[in-house]
Amino acid sequence: MNTTIICFLYDLSNSVILSEATHYDLQGQAMALQIKIDFRQLNTFLTIANTGSFSRASEKLFIAQPALSRQIRLMEEALNVQVFVRHGRGVVLTPAGELLYQKAQAILQDLERTQASVSAIAGEVTGQVVLGILPTAAYSFSGGIIEEFRQSYPQVSLAVKSAMSGTLQQLVAQHRVDLAITYSYSKQKHLHYTPLMEERFYLIANPASPLSGRDSVSLSERLNLPLI
Repeated sequence: MNTTIICFLYDLSNSVILSEATHYDLQGQAMALQIKIDFRQLNTFLTIANTGSFSRASEKLFIAQPALSRQIRLMEEALNVQVFVRHGRGVVLTPAGELLYQKAQAILQDLERTQASVSAIAGEVTGQVVLGILPTAAYSFSGGIIEEFRQSYPQVSLAVKSAMSGTLQQLVAQHRVDLAITYSYSKQKHLHYTPLMEERFYLIANPASPLSGRDSVSLSERLNLPLI
């Protein structure tokens, strides 16, 4: 009877070293071998796992599907395990693939943090920022402001997530977005709010409406109106 332990070691080169040691309980002997997997293969593997399809991963990575298949085949041959099972609608992870998925995520995340730390020493700002924004505010804050941010911090990956105010507050509290732009304000101790700007709201009515021509309309009047 033997037991196989897979340990992941990684550095800042272009590959991950997988050290696989097989221990023989009865003889008390051990054999060890090293397998190198390219970071590109790990990224390809994670993208396929997240999209559930070689074709969708091909579109996302801008890599031809045969090239993706070859990367996965070489990785499976190096590990001597199958990581995906194909079915009619795409692929699913095998038990070995699920283990590799967890480890690969940790490796690439740690690599990103390491690179960010090294770049910070050199004075560069790197990393990833997830911004939550209201659908109605997307026009005001998208385009120029986001483009200016990307020009100022080219090494920072900026992702934008659109949702309503209540959802955005939950996402910030759950650390699923780093910061959000909302209209509402709620007194939560763990959330910090900074006023950005004020906006005027206008009520547009048909010229035949009784409200037409008035300078202002009270909130109670608006609550009883059919609004679009």
